[in-house]
Amino acid sequence: MATSISAGPDERVATALLVSPHRDDHFYFDALFSRTNWQLHHAYTSDDALAMLDAGLAPVIIVDEKLDGEAWDALLEAIRRSPASPKLLVTSLLGGPSSHSLDEGAYDILARPMVQAEVLHSISMAWLAWKCERYAGPSPLRPPQVTATPAAASATNTIE
Repeated sequence: MATSISAGPDERVATALLVSPHRDDHFYFDALFSRTNWQLHHAYTSDDALAMLDAGLAPVIIVDEKLDGEAWDALLEAIRRSPASPKLLVTSLLGGPSSHSLDEGAYDILARPMVQAEVLHSISMAWLAWKCERYAGPSPLRPPQVTATPAAASATNTIE
């Protein structure tokens, strides 16, 4: 059974979507999230996860590394085409080399056995990174980017 993300998450509250066929994962993350004011949505299948991604925003997605190849590829594609650019956390046994590495789009790896403080930190950082990217735009506090031409750069780097 999956919960839906209808109007998108409250952007003041960290929100995550857990994609795992394992009930133990859902119990673990439910217990973890119950200690916070964060929201957790559940998907037991990749089809449920894809429907939830298409229906609204899921800033952080937590996925079991053992999701089958086709489901993994479909999920990555949905994340890439999502205007919300959700952050992907992958659970992996002992944090070893995952077949779904950071190079393939994961924001972070959650090593099993999981340590609650590390998991909370990783989710928090992923959500904050998502939020910063979502609202990054021209800022009056940020100086404009200056790009130098190669000729100008070489002229300023000469020693006389």
